[in-house]
Amino acid sequence: MSANPGTSPIAVITKPGAAGPATVTQKAPPGQGREFETSARRRLTIEDTIFHLPYKGSKLGGDLLCERKHEKKGESWELHIIADISGHGLEAENFRSDIDVAVETAINKYLLAHPSGNPPSPAEILKLAEAEIKSVFEEKLAPFRRNAEIAALQKKLFPQEKLDNSAEKALDTYSGKFVTLACVVFDLEKHELTHASAGQEAILRYSAMDKKTAPLDSEVAMPVFFDDFLCNKNGFTEKTVKLAEGDIVLLLTDGIFDLFRKRKLTEAVFSNVITHYESESTGDIMKKLEGIMDAAGAGGALFNLQEVDDATMRLFKVQ
Repeated sequence: MSANPGTSPIAVITKPGAAGPATVTQKAPPGQGREFETSARRRLTIEDTIFHLPYKGSKLGGDLLCERKHEKKGESWELHIIADISGHGLEAENFRSDIDVAVETAINKYLLAHPSGNPPSPAEILKLAEAEIKSVFEEKLAPFRRNAEIAALQKKLFPQEKLDNSAEKALDTYSGKFVTLACVVFDLEKHELTHASAGQEAILRYSAMDKKTAPLDSEVAMPVFFDDFLCNKNGFTEKTVKLAEGDIVLLLTDGIFDLFRKRKLTEAVFSNVITHYESESTGDIMKKLEGIMDAAGAGGALFNLQEVDDATMRLFKVQ
């Protein structure tokens, strides 16, 4: 599911009742994010922003967000995936719907195979996502590969003829393409965050206990490539950290760090903002981060559009 900046988010609030939890859906106040209460008296407040090319608010780009939420007596968790397709703007947009479908299918397959209601495994979700992504593009590439083989044979037989090379050009379009993914699962009963990554390094966490913001320690596997030549044979590694009230987690795509490198900034800039404004609402913290992005040239304001990547942030606050 892609985030849609500028719209008022929906708050899903669960209230315990005599016959089990009753769910009420209502509009959240602008800038207050989406709040999810849980039976463990912990909730996540979430705020999104996406800088797609050629300007903020455009729906063209290769970043996407997927999520699932489970609420039941004694079971409360949320799964979030942030993905970044190689390429910029329209080039990456051409693959986004396929990646979106593949990731959603992977999540559905996992949940169907694990109906217990326990929090999902990010590592297993990414493993299924990799298989689905490769399956989608294998099906797309198969006819081009056959036509390319036929064209190569014809070239040997008729070297003087000018032959159609459209299949080869189509294969080149997919060559070397990949997607990075980070999957995080919040267990709101145990107050834990479990995460795994395929080429997506940036997960920042503010610890209310330590009063510091730092990248989460993670083992980052390589990105998921569209073709079958490269795959994560050893799977994905997940890690779990305890969460406390007031903790903040920020998912980022590498478009943000591309901008930082051009402006000679680092993730420490974001870390300092989160640490300094940790007591404010998710909406206010996100506005501060967006201000940094605007100043750095998000959406191509300061740089050639071909040099600027899509940039996406999703901010969580445990309350």
